[in-house]
Amino acid sequence: MGYIRLLRRRPVRVLWLSMTLSVVGDRLYAIATMWIVYESTHSTSLTGLVAVAESLPYVVLAGARDGVARFMRWRALARVDAARALLAFSVPLLWTPDGTGLTVLMGLVLTLGVLGAVFDPNLGALIPQLAACDGVVDLHEVSGLFDLTARIAAVAGQGSVGVVLLLVPEIQLYAIDGLTFAVSAAALAWLGRYAAFTAVRAAPPRAPAARR
Repeated sequence: MGYIRLLRRRPVRVLWLSMTLSVVGDRLYAIATMWIVYESTHSTSLTGLVAVAESLPYVVLAGARDGVARFMRWRALARVDAARALLAFSVPLLWTPDGTGLTVLMGLVLTLGVLGAVFDPNLGALIPQLAACDGVVDLHEVSGLFDLTARIAAVAGQGSVGVVLLLVPEIQLYAIDGLTFAVSAAALAWLGRYAAFTAVRAAPPRAPAARR
């Protein structure tokens, strides 16, 4: 019941939607990438290489905390998700089942991996800021809500691939992925405006200037 109470708060609900869609989109993208590479090449080695390329940025950027922390703002994360949406939408347009298409896909995978490695830790770091500006006292409850949602969304994203593939070709998983990132970017942009408005409203009034 505590989680339902938290979701009645609009900022918490918006961030919850953004995070859920981002996690689902990440899982759809990961499964789609390996599926498409294997279907077109029938090579387990290339499929494994793509999986490594997807995870490599997370390992490399784990030691670049100062650079990653520069994106710890709502609007910066909105731009990151907007970039991920554009890249995901471009995959069905650029993909071809040959060496050129595989090279392009590998580049897109690495770029999306870098953006994901920037996005994930910063979103988690901004949850306490949301709790503070929205007047939520129990930070542990907020963190528990988002942790539980991330786990459920990860399982749901992977499990829904089979159902989605009954309705659309596998390459269109990227379009669905791009749509989830676009909605998440819009939600994060709104949170940026909300946080700025809350900060201005909470600022103490200026003292009147002294007369000469």
